Amino acid sequence: PTGITLDNMPYIILMAVALVGLGAFALRKRAQN
Repeated sequence: PTGITLDNMPYIILMAVALVGLGAFALRKRAQN
């Protein structure tokens, strides 16, 4: 198995979106200080 299948693709996309959101949030907080 390659690790990326149609079955777990939604979870991978959700994880990527969550990571990007957290990164953007952290960067915004750091930029304000």
